[in-house]
Amino acid sequence: METILSFSANDLSNNKIDGSNMGYIRDLGDMLLRIAYHESVHTGQLLDNLRTAGVPRISVWD
Repeated sequence: METILSFSANDLSNNKIDGSNMGYIRDLGDMLLRIAYHESVHTGQLLDNLRTAGVPRISVWD
């Protein structure tokens, strides 16, 4: 969080992440949001797998 808060609005809009070898060039802010979303999807998948297996788990969404 400290790192993300250290970026200015200008940084988030004007710094580019060059993934042109994979077909994209994105603003830093857009990429950070995509990373957070991607990780939340995997967290949900893991929780679903634990629930299916009957494993006790914490309530991370509360």
